[in-house]
Amino acid sequence: MTEEDKKRKDEEPAFSLDQIMTEYRYAATLSGRARPVRPEQPVSKDTQTFQKLANQKEAAASFRATAPKAQERALGKTAERIPDRSPDRSPDKAPDKAPGKAPGKAPGKSSGKAPKKAPEEPDRQVDFGPPETFGKAFAPSENFVRMQDDILEDEPWERGAPPPTESFRTRQRRRRRTEKPQGPSLPPDKAAVRLAPYIRFLTIRLLVAAPICLFMVFLTFSHRLEISLPSVFVFSEKRMVFMSILTILQILVMICGIDVMSRGLSDLFHLKPGFESVILFSCVANILYTVSSFLKPNVPVFLPYSAASALAVLFAMWSFRVRMRAYQRTYTVVAELEEPIVVSRDEALWTGGTLIKSLGGAPDFVSQAEMPDGASRFSRFLAPLEIIAIILCALIASVGRQEPQRFFWALSAISSAAVPLCGAFCFALPFYKIAKRLARSGSALCGWVGAHAFLSPCALILTDRCLFPRGTVSLSGLKVFDGFSFDRMISYSASLTNASESSLAFAFTELLHNQKDAVLPVTDFRHHEGGGIGGVIGRDSILMGNATFMLRMGIRLPQGIKQKNILFVAVNLDLVGIFAIHYNAANSVRHGLNILLRGGVTPLMATRDVNLTPPFVSRVFDLDLSGADYPMIEQRLLLSDPNSYRHANTPAVTGRETLYAAAEAIVGGRRLWKATRINIILHLLCALAGLILMTFLAFRGEMATASPCNVISYLALWALSTFFISGWVHRY
Repeated sequence: MTEEDKKRKDEEPAFSLDQIMTEYRYAATLSGRARPVRPEQPVSKDTQTFQKLANQKEAAASFRATAPKAQERALGKTAERIPDRSPDRSPDKAPDKAPGKAPGKAPGKSSGKAPKKAPEEPDRQVDFGPPETFGKAFAPSENFVRMQDDILEDEPWERGAPPPTESFRTRQRRRRRTEKPQGPSLPPDKAAVRLAPYIRFLTIRLLVAAPICLFMVFLTFSHRLEISLPSVFVFSEKRMVFMSILTILQILVMICGIDVMSRGLSDLFHLKPGFESVILFSCVANILYTVSSFLKPNVPVFLPYSAASALAVLFAMWSFRVRMRAYQRTYTVVAELEEPIVVSRDEALWTGGTLIKSLGGAPDFVSQAEMPDGASRFSRFLAPLEIIAIILCALIASVGRQEPQRFFWALSAISSAAVPLCGAFCFALPFYKIAKRLARSGSALCGWVGAHAFLSPCALILTDRCLFPRGTVSLSGLKVFDGFSFDRMISYSASLTNASESSLAFAFTELLHNQKDAVLPVTDFRHHEGGGIGGVIGRDSILMGNATFMLRMGIRLPQGIKQKNILFVAVNLDLVGIFAIHYNAANSVRHGLNILLRGGVTPLMATRDVNLTPPFVSRVFDLDLSGADYPMIEQRLLLSDPNSYRHANTPAVTGRETLYAAAEAIVGGRRLWKATRINIILHLLCALAGLILMTFLAFRGEMATASPCNVISYLALWALSTFFISGWVHRY
């Protein structure tokens, strides 16, 4: 062996088996191909097998054969083969070949003699470079036995636990599976067109199911009305035929409401039962009661509750149509807006929720509007408990009094009374009322997302343009002092107000255009907290504000000025002119402020006009704005800047810049949430009261009191309360 080979051999890194395995596992963890194993935790059999194989010489030799290549990729330089320094190596295995020598022959020795073992050297630490580079480049070999994700699928691992060794990296807990992201949201116009055929088909099925339900209710009440009917329609004469007729009619109604039944069955199949699942359960219970009556003719037969279940299906279909009509009307309004104005919510701008009006599109409006509402989410929680409670109560009312043959009757009776007719209208009917009103003003509410965004205490940002739109602020008079140039004063004042972007800008700019002058550039523009603005035009320093601001700046004012809403203009600390401003209160703005105040929304005045303060606005609009927020000038400038915020969602959209349109959408969303909450409470009380009362009557054997006529009357009264609550939601 030459001296160059000996020197190269001494510089080669010595790898121990433990070092190789440790660094390999660390690299495999970084690359995502393997999962670390904590020694103190129990491991699976596959992991134990892996550890045994890793300690064997075949796995070590295989890994040593591929380690130099991985080191080359990690460190970016050439590496030699790593010599095998294992003490129990077989003597008949030839050593690595040296440069310029034939394989299998040691330098300076004949091929017939066994090579001498190389002296063992102590293990030395090796620098693999930065972990990021090493983790990306250090790829495991194909011959190496790797841990797969399915092997350690059930292995416990705590988040944030310390690694077993310094070479390991803590592995985070596997993320929970989330629902698959929905596809791209449909444009509102296409969504409205998509709903049209479904609404027509649903209307036809409603027109078919409604007469059937009315006929079933008539047959149920016929024995109390004492109307002479054919014997087949009289329960006391031909009970089995009468029950068969009602069951057939109920099945026809279920076929008409196939969307309700299919949705209830799908929710049950996915173990997420909702309100439709409870309706399906009630219908099946009534059919089972009829079938059991045929199979056991000796058991007493009572009047079936098929009419109550059919009415539940009919009302669910009706609620579907009402909901789809509300969505169709909402999508049509949004599709007709050329430049939609989004009313969104931002929690970071001001204390509490801040409502913002900003120009922008609504790309995800349809997908957000069709998200599950509060009533649907509540039914997901209530439905499984209700189904279990119905079964248990039926067992108590039948088996509990040693009459198991009455189980199906008790099941049908209790399930019919525990399914409120008003349950399907908790959100659909109030949403339809709100959508119908907002469509008149060119606004649209984004379903439950809009209602939820406006429910908590919030404040609406009111800018100069919100309170006094273009054309409502005008100049009622002006005066020039000390022989100052009239055109020059107008140009300075118009340029300064135009830089402030306040409600005065349009009035002064219009006056400047009448004088056929142009707006001058303003430098060093600033707002003052005392009620004024200032800037530099050319070599002149301009100040403009109310009397208080001018006195604070040390400018002398003339005596005897009795007019209100006066603006003073000073050039180089000399008073040069006075402007009298007239503010015209628009009726739409007054109505919008009134709606906000009655709806519990706080006005957040982010005005730039020096005159627009809460007392002044209260006096102009004749409203009490003592509860309005009026922040400092720096915060008002930030809140009134449209570039300081971005809307993440779209609770409401309007096509008008008026305050009235935005106020209607905001208060409509708040009232929609309140009405839905009240309807959910009524739904819960109706279901709970019906469940308890019917269980008590069935257990006591009060068949006459627990008759289908009383159940239908009970459900109808609760449904009227829901219609009454939903009837005032749009009256504000």
